[in-house]
Amino acid sequence: MIFPYYSIVLFREEGKEDMFKLLLRFLIECTGADRQNFAALSEQANESLYSMFEKENLTKSLSPFTIDILTALGTHVPSTMALKLFDTIYEIVTSFPTAISEKPELLLGLLEVLINRGKEEYEKIRSGETKKVYLNKIWNIIRGIGEQKQYIDKYQAEIEKLLTPMFELLETNEDVDFDEDILNYATSATQISKKVSPSIWKLFQSFPKIFTRYEGMLGHLFPCLNYIIIYGSGIINQDPESIRILIEMGVAALSPKIKSADLANVSEGALFLQLILQYLRPIPNELLENILKAVYEKLNQTKIDFLRAR
Repeated sequence: MIFPYYSIVLFREEGKEDMFKLLLRFLIECTGADRQNFAALSEQANESLYSMFEKENLTKSLSPFTIDILTALGTHVPSTMALKLFDTIYEIVTSFPTAISEKPELLLGLLEVLINRGKEEYEKIRSGETKKVYLNKIWNIIRGIGEQKQYIDKYQAEIEKLLTPMFELLETNEDVDFDEDILNYATSATQISKKVSPSIWKLFQSFPKIFTRYEGMLGHLFPCLNYIIIYGSGIINQDPESIRILIEMGVAALSPKIKSADLANVSEGALFLQLILQYLRPIPNELLENILKAVYEKLNQTKIDFLRAR
């Protein structure tokens, strides 16, 4: 439990590298001791390792070992019950993207085992065997990968090929409760790459169904649609049906059906319509009239100044 303190204080001087390496090896071996009699040891080892990666003043000391550590932790993903192991993986993939991006087999192999574990956890959740805590940790890592330019620039196609089964669940299963995570990944990946990938175009087709489940609120669809329209308007403008569907969503978002909707949600609908008018062409006169009518009715229903400004 005091190993993180040792790392900061005792191994600061030069010439202690071998001792530091020995300490790390011992910790990593203990992180995988998930057998029943050693569960507490595994938890403590994972807590210690996480604490070390969390400390900025240890980044330089740990950097030579990150590839080996991540490789070892990846072998524990399929069976570990230690939540902190997932937190440590998150810290590593988000803190050392340059080094890890030079090892595609490591990054993509890790992502594959995470997704396989995620699918298992999802099935357990559906059957009532467990709660979503492990699935949340897994999606934190996936989202962290999607927010790193080094990974998206080099491996977006490979990453999304692995994520395809998760994307498909969003379209086919109404009980998927990691829709926010998928949309956040799609948002950050599109923002970084400045293009809409084939996988995200396919995901885009399920957005009307998601919007229906959200009962008229855009929510996490809004930032994702924002970047899809900005960087994909050239393709959307060739599909009049997509323009029509997006306008219908924007009009509906001005008057969400769900009781928990507030003025901020209505404002998102107004901003979304503004985005459509700014980027999409041509918009048929009939649809323009629908927008004007919906906006006029909303203006007559509210006295809130910031909504009028939209």
